[in-house]
Amino acid sequence: MERWAAKTLRILGIILTAVVTLIACLVLFLLSMCASNGSFSRHPDKALPFIIGGLVGMVGGLWLTTRLARGFRK
Repeated sequence: MERWAAKTLRILGIILTAVVTLIACLVLFLLSMCASNGSFSRHPDKALPFIIGGLVGMVGGLWLTTRLARGFRK
């Protein structure tokens, strides 16, 4: 594959990874807020798994983004 095509696909992968990570983490953090302070019932014990999932998603997205960005050095 030519160099410009590889760089273009790498940039698109970085952008797509960042968008998916952002949306997934926002949804998980919103679910944790709704679980802890819901209007019908409050379950603060059920909010912790959503928070942990959001943090794991953030770390995973950051790891994948840095992994894709390493190819620009070469």
